[in-house]
Amino acid sequence: MYIASAAWICLCGGVVLRRRTSLHIPLVLTAVATDYLLVLYLEYSRGALEKTFSGTLGSLELTHIFFSSLSLLLYIPTLAVGRLLRRGRQDLRSIHRNLGFCTLCARTLGFFFMFSMLK
Repeated sequence: MYIASAAWICLCGGVVLRRRTSLHIPLVLTAVATDYLLVLYLEYSRGALEKTFSGTLGSLELTHIFFSSLSLLLYIPTLAVGRLLRRGRQDLRSIHRNLGFCTLCARTLGFFFMFSMLK
């Protein structure tokens, strides 16, 4: 829970500091790497995929899984377009901004629904 919170704070910080690329890029990359590593940890230590498809989770838990998975998927094109933007493709700025906004929304919803996983 604390690690996911730290990743979410890094992501939010990266968005707030988006005009300062020297801070934006490391904060966002830290958040993304942390999220992927956390998913790997949860899968290997708790069998997250098996639990997801076991039919024992409620709608709030499944909503958390949906939005968290969506954010993991959206990280890929957001990072790819961001890399192109960094290499000078300024025509992609609005696409990167829109992808980033969708990714942040999905990650935020996943973050708040994460608290439904508490037992």
